[in-house]
Amino acid sequence: FSSGATLGQANGWRTFSGTAGRTVTLKLTAVSIGTSCCSSAKVSVLRPDGTTLVSPTNFGTTGKTLTFSLPASGVYSIFVDPQSNGVGSVTLAVS
Repeated sequence: FSSGATLGQANGWRTFSGTAGRTVTLKLTAVSIGTSCCSSAKVSVLRPDGTTLVSPTNFGTTGKTLTFSLPASGVYSIFVDPQSNGVGSVTLAVS
């Protein structure tokens, strides 16, 4: 799964299907949101029931890689939240 998300001053959502017990790597690359190397936006991941799996984590123009285990099978949501007046895009890849 790989998806580009172009964001104005709005949040972005993407989803992916996962299987319980699987370890997932989420890579955020080609970031053009804001100008900070490490805090232009935040990313979080929600479980299929809507509760937080990965708490909001800062990332910036240098991107970010997160690794986490899936506690249940179902559809997970990735939430990208640009900070301040951040606009731009980010490529998300789940493997």
